[in-house]
Amino acid sequence: MPAAIYLLGLCIFAMATSEFMVAGMMPSLAAAFHASLADVGNLVSAFAASVVVGGPLLTWRLRAVRRKPALLGLLAVFLIGQLIGATADGYPQMLASRIVCGVAQSAFFGVALALAGELVGMDRIARAAGLVLNGLMLASVAGLPMATLLDQYWGWRPAFWLVAALVGLAML
Repeated sequence: MPAAIYLLGLCIFAMATSEFMVAGMMPSLAAAFHASLADVGNLVSAFAASVVVGGPLLTWRLRAVRRKPALLGLLAVFLIGQLIGATADGYPQMLASRIVCGVAQSAFFGVALALAGELVGMDRIARAAGLVLNGLMLASVAGLPMATLLDQYWGWRPAFWLVAALVGLAML
């Protein structure tokens, strides 16, 4: 498999970790933003809603853009959203972060899978897609626990910074 397939999997790992990690740090975020657990739970819902609504619209808008520039642009948008979250000093900024990241992640998934199919022949497309989507599985079994551990020992911000670093590294 081309190295780009594994890089796409890393990107999806970072993005999905960002998606899931808020659930593991709800008490910390509630305390930091002087918000209720229900309000912090709405951050999860906002991310999910932006994936469902914004992602497909953005993917449709990107249909005429070449795959690599589209992916780099989506990584940049996601990175900006993640940095907003890492530096958030209030609930509105964190909410904006979750929405931006959700839209970028959703569109990235679709474009990444399309690129994976272009990089390999038809006889290896299922394997390539599986490797790319392994990032999603690894985020739930390794990314979320890692982010929760970071939150418990050093606070919630390091997890946001770590995801931002992974996305920035992948962009390079």
